[in-house]
Amino acid sequence: MPTAASPAPSEARKFWPDDILIGLERTEDTPAELLHAAALDLNERSGDLVRAKVEESSWGEHLVFDFILTSPALGGYSFLLFSLRHKLFPYPAEFIFNDEVLEATNNAELEQRLRAILSDSATRRAVSELAQYGRERLATAA
Repeated sequence: MPTAASPAPSEARKFWPDDILIGLERTEDTPAELLHAAALDLNERSGDLVRAKVEESSWGEHLVFDFILTSPALGGYSFLLFSLRHKLFPYPAEFIFNDEVLEATNNAELEQRLRAILSDSATRRAVSELAQYGRERLATAA
């Protein structure tokens, strides 16, 4: 095994092409970037009464992104709104929301599904409840 003091491999021992990392520039946002942008948007719109965060993990071959709503006024109470998972390559991606699996095969479909989830009546209700609890806590603390 080469160490820091080991000489560079000879040309005959190089197995990977020199341009292996060429082409890393993306032309569209990754699913994770879109989720983080949606979380930031809610944080700004709610005046931080309700906060959203994205927790990243892996499960088998899948990368998993949990979209979590929290309420700072409730001691950090958290509510899993939905999860998104995909394998190494971003598509197809799957949303798990309200016990349903919604597939997105490209970036446009992912954005469409994300907007639908964030506009869903169950989502609106969860955000409203957390905001109301936050307002009540702030009013009683004043």
